[in-house]
Amino acid sequence: VIIQNVGGGNYHWYHYDHFYKLECDTGIWTRITENALPGERGRATLAFDEDREHLYLFGGQVPDGDTNSLWQYNISSNAWKSYSFTQQPNPRREHAVEFDQELNRMFIFGGRRNGTSTAEYDDLWTYDVLQERWQKMPEGDDKPTIQNNARISYNTDTKELLMMGNTDEELYLWREGWLGWIPQESETRPVEWSGHGQVY
Repeated sequence: VIIQNVGGGNYHWYHYDHFYKLECDTGIWTRITENALPGERGRATLAFDEDREHLYLFGGQVPDGDTNSLWQYNISSNAWKSYSFTQQPNPRREHAVEFDQELNRMFIFGGRRNGTSTAEYDDLWTYDVLQERWQKMPEGDDKPTIQNNARISYNTDTKELLMMGNTDEELYLWREGWLGWIPQESETRPVEWSGHGQVY
């Protein structure tokens, strides 16, 4: 079992371009330095396509602001690939990501942008890894509030995306057939959280 780790930063706002893998059987970390790394960034997301053994690195904070670049890492060939699109999400950091293995797509939700143009987002996008294209998904009239550091998780059986946010303890379900989000009500729930772990 191998765990990959790319980029990141620390509380002094330095950003790293380091790329590591961890051999879980031995507990040994190895830094990978060859084959044109994506460059310094922090607060990005990394999604794993298990069927093709590809990693997808999206967005994050870079030295001159935020980016919406997408990179693919092929584990077998140890090679990075960058993309160029005519339609894609805005530059952002602290967004949420989840991979839908059944439909070969990656979800991106929310986040924020700093720098010369500050913005916060509540949009939902998918990236189709076979067609190599982004699509903005329907959100409906009752969608979550603007979120950064929220979390999303996907249930392949029910085809539902669950979002738990850091604003007013929001909990929402999204389903493609619903053409948007539906808020979930509960008498008890955790307090306002951000940056938490989540599975569905």
